[in-house]
Amino acid sequence: MYTKMKTIALSVQVESLTFNSLPMGMNVKAHTDVPYLDITATTDGTHKLVIGLVNRHPYSKMNLRIQASGWANLKPITSTTLAGDPLDANTAKSPNKLHLTQTQKPNEKEGNLFGQLPPCSITVWEIDCQ
Repeated sequence: MYTKMKTIALSVQVESLTFNSLPMGMNVKAHTDVPYLDITATTDGTHKLVIGLVNRHPYSKMNLRIQASGWANLKPITSTTLAGDPLDANTAKSPNKLHLTQTQKPNEKEGNLFGQLPPCSITVWEIDCQ
């Protein structure tokens, strides 16, 4: 999925609810104010914008609006998602428990992108900007 990301990273500003995480074992420390939503945005200097979205909430969908300042004529091309239960994993017995799916593309209105992310998911949107 993230192989679709381009070479130029764009600055993003995220507003999201947060949570406090607990430590896990000896190697993962507790964290405070972890945002449920994480966003990356890239371009290659052409008319393509690729946005990576992470919904960290284990059980709630997330409705979102992305204000794409400086980008015009946004046309969503694809939406690819990896989602599952927080404890899901691909195993030898179940090698395709988690897999990529083509999901609903975001809607564009007045320079904003509107979409919904499944719980516990990673989504990549490819956007054409002509």
